[in-house]
Amino acid sequence: MLATIDASKPIWDQYVLQNLGLELMGKTQEEKLQNAVTLYDQVVNWYADYLTTGEARENIYEFDRLLPEYACISETKKIDCLLWSKR
Repeated sequence: MLATIDASKPIWDQYVLQNLGLELMGKTQEEKLQNAVTLYDQVVNWYADYLTTGEARENIYEFDRLLPEYACISETKKIDCLLWSKR
């Protein structure tokens, strides 16, 4: 829900986690919750680093070129879309 309210926040999704090589682990609900908080911080940090790269610039350029009607969405959401669609 955070990613819906704040377009600068990355989505939490099994495909995004998978494509970033992350996995939610834990035996209890509390362990899973603590792991989820840690993993989301890692996702946020990955986005912050990735968005500074030439690869990100190229991907965002291509996204805008191929989907000009969505050029107004945030760069984070564009990368969300690319990571989510990569299966």
